[in-house]
Parts: sequence; structure tokens; C-alpha cells
Amino acid sequence: DRLREDAQKEVQGQTGRLRVGFGSYTLELVPRLIVKLRAVAPGLEISLRDMSTTEQIVALRADLLDIGFTRLPLPPSARDFEMLPVMASHLALVSPARRHSPRRISLDDCHDQPFVMLSKVRSLGLYDMILALCARHGFHPRIVQEASELTTALALVSSGMGLAIIPDSIASRRFAGVTIQPLREKSAALNVGAIWRRRDSNPALGRFLEVLKSEITDGRKKQSRRR
Repeated sequence: DRLREDAQKEVQGQTGRLRVGFGSYTLELVPRLIVKLRAVAPGLEISLRDMSTTEQIVALRADLLDIGFTRLPLPPSARDFEMLPVMASHLALVSPARRHSPRRISLDDCHDQPFVMLSKVRSLGLYDMILALCARHGFHPRIVQEASELTTALALVSSGMGLAIIPDSIASRRFAGVTIQPLREKSAALNVGAIWRRRDSNPALGRFLEVLKSEITDGRKKQSRRR
């Protein structure tokens, strides 16, 4: 009957509720995962929340999220969660696209340059990572403007306000008016993982993890073919 059929769909993760937290590192990945999840489980009720790592950890503990995506390694307060490494990337230097500017610049050339930064409140981990990276090159960035969204920061760079440093997972998108240069040094590397509560029995979470693991496998195959 209908009730039995509905119950079976929920057990299989085809219906129910899934609450996903994510941050600036996975602005490309998470929407792609949701599209694939909806294709196999169109009856799921899915909510997305753009949150910092700290906010995601708090929300997971309060049962306000089912899964989050955070930078690794996890802080000590989150080591009791289940974790799955998801992606490895680097930071990228963004500068205004000008016809007569040098094609490539390095952080060593940026000591006196103005910077646009994603706000400390919005992403403390990324903010601190950028400061540490600049310190390795002997300077503290001269921050002329903070932005609450990465797209706003990129628009400000395009207008000529300054430079920015962002995750290259976002830099892979095409933005008019900017030049994006990945920073391949070790101190600019970042890793992102998915985290969720141990022993969480939500079938929708299980279905989402299936889609995520498939995406990770496909990504590794593509990387292998490029080599």
C-alpha cells in the first residue's frame, strides 16, 4: 500500500530530509553533488547553508546539519566526527586583468599592493591561512576592503581595487576582468573533507555519501587520465 511504499522510499534514502553545510572551498562541488543526488532521489528535501567551519561544527552538534564540508585537518573539537577526505587544491592569486600588466606575478611582488579579503567573520580559517602565507613571503597584506562573498571580492578586484587570494576550486570558474594564477607552493595547499555525526542513521545521508564517493572516484579517474 501507499504507506508501505513511502516508508520503503525513506529507508532507501529516496525521500526524507538532508541538511548540508558548506563553505568557500566547495562552492563548485556541493551544487554539482546536489544535482546528481536529485537525479537519483528526486523526493528528497534538501537544504543548503553557506557556513564557516566553526558554524558547521556547532550546527552538526546541535542536529541542525546532517553533513558539512570543512578544511582539513579538523580542529580538536571536531575529531569525534566521521570524516571523508574530498578534495585537494591550492590558493590562487587574483589580479585585475590589464592589457599592459605583467602576465605573472608572485607573492614576492605584492608587499605594497592593496588586497581585498574575504571577511574574517565569514571564513576565519581561510583568512588566517592567507595571512600565514603572506607572512612566509615577508609581508602582511594591506587590506583595503573585506567582502562577505567571494564573488563580491572578485568583482572588487576586477574594478581595480586590489588583489585577492582565493581557493583555486573557485578560481576554475571564468570571471571577467581578472587574471587568476594558482599558487603551487606547499604552504598554499589546502585539503577539504566531509564530516558528519558518527552512527547517524539518516538514510538520506547514506544516499548522499554514495553520490559523494562516486564523485570522488570519478575525479581521481579523470586526474589519472590527464597524467
